[in-house]
Amino acid sequence: MQSSMSLSLSSPSTITRSNSTKVDLFSTNNSPTPRALRFCGLRREVLGFKSSSTSNSTAFLVSSKRQHVKNVSASLSGNGTPSKGFDYDLVIIGAGVGGHGAALHAVEKGLKTAIIEGDVIGGTCVNRGCVPSKALLAVSGRMRELQNEHHMKAFGLQVAAAGYDRQGVADHANNLASKIRINLTNSLKAIGVDILTGTGMILGPQKVKYGSDNIITTKDIIIATGSVPSVPNGIEVDGKTVITSDHALKLEFVPEWIAIVGSGYIGLEFSDVYTALGSEVTFVEALDQLMPGFDPEIGKLAQRVLINPRKIDYHTGVYASKITPAKDGKPVTIELIDAKTKEPKDTLEVDAALIATGRAPFTQGLGLDKINVQTQRGFVPVDERMRVIDANGELVPHLYCIGDANGKMMLAHAASAQGISVVEQVCGKDHVLNHLSIPAACFTHPEISMVGLTEPQAREKAEKEGFEISVAKTSFKANTKALAENEGEGLAKLIYRPDSGEILGVHIFGLHAADLIHEASNAIAMGSRIQRWPGTPFGFVMFNPDGSLDGNPGIKVGEEPQAREKAEKEGFEISVAKTSFKANTKALAENEGEGLAKLIYRPDSGEILGVHIFGLHAADLIHEASNAIAMGSRIQDIKFAVHAHPTLSEVLDELFKSAKVKVNISSPVGEPVAV
Repeated sequence: MQSSMSLSLSSPSTITRSNSTKVDLFSTNNSPTPRALRFCGLRREVLGFKSSSTSNSTAFLVSSKRQHVKNVSASLSGNGTPSKGFDYDLVIIGAGVGGHGAALHAVEKGLKTAIIEGDVIGGTCVNRGCVPSKALLAVSGRMRELQNEHHMKAFGLQVAAAGYDRQGVADHANNLASKIRINLTNSLKAIGVDILTGTGMILGPQKVKYGSDNIITTKDIIIATGSVPSVPNGIEVDGKTVITSDHALKLEFVPEWIAIVGSGYIGLEFSDVYTALGSEVTFVEALDQLMPGFDPEIGKLAQRVLINPRKIDYHTGVYASKITPAKDGKPVTIELIDAKTKEPKDTLEVDAALIATGRAPFTQGLGLDKINVQTQRGFVPVDERMRVIDANGELVPHLYCIGDANGKMMLAHAASAQGISVVEQVCGKDHVLNHLSIPAACFTHPEISMVGLTEPQAREKAEKEGFEISVAKTSFKANTKALAENEGEGLAKLIYRPDSGEILGVHIFGLHAADLIHEASNAIAMGSRIQRWPGTPFGFVMFNPDGSLDGNPGIKVGEEPQAREKAEKEGFEISVAKTSFKANTKALAENEGEGLAKLIYRPDSGEILGVHIFGLHAADLIHEASNAIAMGSRIQDIKFAVHAHPTLSEVLDELFKSAKVKVNISSPVGEPVAV
């Protein structure tokens, strides 16, 4: 199927094994207690912000002498002493977003950790995916606004014809990827993770080889090798006129006419970039409709806004059976056949073709045959706890697989969440990740986001299990802030059970959708019901996830002096955590790094006393915190909430994860369940 089912670019694309996910930041300063980068965002201490507290409640990492194995390239304080009889407590094969997130959490838990990388730190997401693509999309957003004469006139503005420098645009993307790659590396070094250079291979239980002949032992192993672009048979990729997303992100040229094979997330985002830069686009989609991975109603509206008014045409229900690169003055030729009958349909001649048909797991050469593990279409079979399953259906002790390599969910932030979940299990706490609570976003203009089930999926589930569903919808045309921005094209959709109030899915198309979705994803993760939402206050004329207006004068979420006064009167301590927008990938992509998020909380109970944000979209981001306070959520309840990457809302992810709570008391909200 030549529909791009990959929700995010998230892994390596060279023949050397990289990391991160599969198939369909700032260099650390001399802060005395360097912490971590998570989801390509810097933790607060890296930027010089120390968690302040009326006591010494924040436990900083302590330096310890460590034994090094051959080719170790990183060594600072923080990495623990390994279990007796092993070189390491945990070895991670692959240093993409998934492996990186697992490594940070492992060191935080006191595990002596190594990460093996055969290519470059950051994997696909940082080097050939999420990060550079968002830089290009930031440019396309600016161009699109400047080119929209009607939009500008509505504000009373007159703008001369907008132009761009192709190399300058490409440099913006490349520089952002380079900056974050360097600082991801520095973040691992800062906490003492051993970075072992070379291709990793499993030799047997708890034994790994990297490079040509380096062998190490470890108590537990995580496979996080990521994915590569999937190219169907018959398509010849030359890297110049027939390209994958890996090549397209370099923006070496902007074709006058480009065909994009696959209309999923990858294809749709690139259509946004290319049309903003002046290209004409033709989609080739194997299924009968464009954007097959979206909720149909959202997809229909998105097509009306993102496809129909732009220089885009499309062919649906067809395969590109053969694609030949341009040569000797001849254009790229694409032979189309009917997806069902396989009969010839048409031949296209274009300047370039982008293959956006998803991604394939990069698991060859891992040595899985040595431990009786058989991949399924390249994917490593795992259970709901990411434990690897062998050919006999038995669990392989001490072996886990996360990210695109296991095929559960092709998202960079899903890989990181899986890695964190595995570390929790390795440390003795049973933790099952609810994949239905993981949001996804498409960073077009306007954006698309979702969490949970689509309406057809929900109806199918309801029919099987014998319950009813209801659907609520509201338009951005009813939202004051959207109208003020002249961005009324948008829809928010809620799918739920009227008998219990269970939230089954939320879908948003419109301005800032990628950040708005996280209130819904947090609610699903925590098992919150609809009936817990109505009393939650929203700032007046802000983008509410349900599109409604409250008439509230604003949100007051507690100020630090007030919190300290309250603490002194009632006899408890407070702590403060901070994170900078300069650590946020999306903010950097938009050149909007000036910003700060601040959390005030009780370290003894995890109670949230106040959250303050200054920065891009702060008025939207604050509602995630206000909802948590309104529902009585504690830090420990939302610490593992998953945020789409890269989004501005990840400043809150960093904020909550950096908080140090002394006890593990939770609010009454239920623990996430497996799906």
